[in-house]
Amino acid sequence: MQVYKFGGLSLKDAVGIKNVTEIILRHRKENLIVIVSAIGKNTRLLCKYAESCFADSAEKEKSYLDFQKNHVEILNELNIREKDEGYDQIMDCILKTGNIRMDSNFERFSDQVISNGELVSSMILSSYLKKTGTDNQWIDIREVLKTDNHYSQAHVNHEESLVNAKNIFGKQKGIIISQGFIGRSEEGFTSTLGFEGSDYTATLIGNYLDAEKVIIWKDVPGIMNADPGKYPDAMKIDRISYEDILNYAHAGAKVLHPKSIKPARNKNIPLEVKSYRNPQLAGSLIDEKGSEIKPPVIIVKKDQAYLRIKCRDFSFILEDHLNEIIKLMHKLNISINLININAISVEFSVDRHDLKIKKLREEVGKSFQLYLKEKLELWNFFNLPDKSIRDKMDGKKEFIRIQSGKNCRILCSSNQNELNI
Repeated sequence: MQVYKFGGLSLKDAVGIKNVTEIILRHRKENLIVIVSAIGKNTRLLCKYAESCFADSAEKEKSYLDFQKNHVEILNELNIREKDEGYDQIMDCILKTGNIRMDSNFERFSDQVISNGELVSSMILSSYLKKTGTDNQWIDIREVLKTDNHYSQAHVNHEESLVNAKNIFGKQKGIIISQGFIGRSEEGFTSTLGFEGSDYTATLIGNYLDAEKVIIWKDVPGIMNADPGKYPDAMKIDRISYEDILNYAHAGAKVLHPKSIKPARNKNIPLEVKSYRNPQLAGSLIDEKGSEIKPPVIIVKKDQAYLRIKCRDFSFILEDHLNEIIKLMHKLNISINLININAISVEFSVDRHDLKIKKLREEVGKSFQLYLKEKLELWNFFNLPDKSIRDKMDGKKEFIRIQSGKNCRILCSSNQNELNI
């Protein structure tokens, strides 16, 4: 049994859904679980809809109608009509999206809204497969993945989810269509696993069912050693270890969600990243061994904020201070990407989020001083010599630099366009 994951770009329109169908049909004789994301950019659209509903903004009607229009147009282009299996289920889900009961807990309300992107996407793919003569089972992943009540960043209950996966997925044969990104909370509401959580869903299911392989289908040939949009000489990495890809993902490489690596590695399940545009071509293989040849890798994480926190009374930064600060950042869901500890201060590179940082400043202000610098970039260099790193940093103001051998991470200003690795 294999697990495939298709992201929103691969399903962005009728042409994309037909292409994904062709890829699936090549394996129609195998047991295959297909995990999908929401179509195109509909998750972002539903986030906007949820926010406008909560604020009772006039934008909410437009956001919902755009969501409805996007999917109805695809149904028409795929010629999925009322007589076709799954049509009523699709339209019912679209209509319910616009009538979700308001909730005093915004994260919980938002999860009920945005999860419909994955549900509708998977229903359309399942219906189209059946229309083209390919039998498949549509399964609601919320019956499998059980989580806590930490909405928008829910944690999976692995013990319960494992049993569900074996009882529900394990008894099915042929092609199964399901969703990424979502689960069911302890309270019985829909929960989400964080953005890009569909990769994580795919490898979790692969882990629970001891899959032969998990393939993540992307719009790139495989794992690249730099952003090909910025570096014309970027090259594909043919084989890489779990440890190296986890480091790259944590540094900001968008090819895989960082949490998706562990489930595959723990069962030694090979991960492949392949192009849905050229499915016949070899992609990148991720396994325990990787490759002995380590290519130079450059990863840039944008929209970073620099935080420097120090005690108001000029005391040394001790373990209890660090514990207090990091616990608070965790409580506020502030993602720490880099940390540097000095005698009287601690420095962080974090994902910029104005409201969360404002709350942090209010909370720490009683005991600490907080200095903030925004609109920065976190540059991550792997397997690069010092001279190459110096060339990249020429003209940039550095805020934090942490270096170990040929690996270096630098939080700096943004003022150049690089062309060559």
